[in-house]
Amino acid sequence: MTTQSKNQLCLDVVLMGREAVRYTPSGVPVVSLQLSHRSGVLEGNLPRVIEFDIDAMALGTVVNRLQQEPLGSGLRCWGFLALKQKSSTRLVVHVTEFERLPGLVSTTQLA
Repeated sequence: MTTQSKNQLCLDVVLMGREAVRYTPSGVPVVSLQLSHRSGVLEGNLPRVIEFDIDAMALGTVVNRLQQEPLGSGLRCWGFLALKQKSSTRLVVHVTEFERLPGLVSTTQLA
């Protein structure tokens, strides 16, 4: 790995789902999340709408703060991408920090 390698993510999302908090064997809290993203970008000078749902997780002190956020909340999340499990090919967002985005709310019915 080179010193210039980066795996940093900043994504505006809506918190669509959250599982119960669990704990690692060493007692660190972990929570799994379901996030939804919608944005517009230019690609090849053409407008494109990007929409996707993505799984995420958080560990440590950020878990307690995420527990306070109601489903449907708009969040700006920072973190990184990693495999869901070592043997998996599926990526998961690891949320290391977030802030509330009051103007961003879910436009779909929450389950």
